[in-house]
Amino acid sequence: MFVATLLYRIQIYSDYSFNRLIKQVQNGFYSILEHTHYPLQQIFQDLDYKHSSSAFLNILFDFITYSSDTDLLSVNQTQFQSVPLKQMQNVVKFDMKLLFFHDRTVQNQTISCSLICSQDVFIVMLFIIKTFLNKE
Repeated sequence: MFVATLLYRIQIYSDYSFNRLIKQVQNGFYSILEHTHYPLQQIFQDLDYKHSSSAFLNILFDFITYSSDTDLLSVNQTQFQSVPLKQMQNVVKFDMKLLFFHDRTVQNQTISCSLICSQDVFIVMLFIIKTFLNKE
């Protein structure tokens, strides 16, 4: 598994309020966000690393279950409330994320699917597809 991480440092001033500190962290985050994309394939090329070409070795499975049975969770007198799945942000830690949803409480028992991906990973494939379609 590969996760891209960028470290950055900020100066903390004792006279800053918590809100001002959060704003400073937020501004720092936005300033480095444009530098966060460094694909694993590019790292391998830059390091001249020979890795397996087996596609199934580049797949990560993450199985997460959500239950509607538990509305509230309490830990050390702190109440946590579940967030509906539709409100979760579609943030991709990897090049591609494929989500399957199955709600047993719904009568029709359907499975829905959502594909979230980083568009620039597939630019070459899109170019090939467009070239192929234009030749017809």
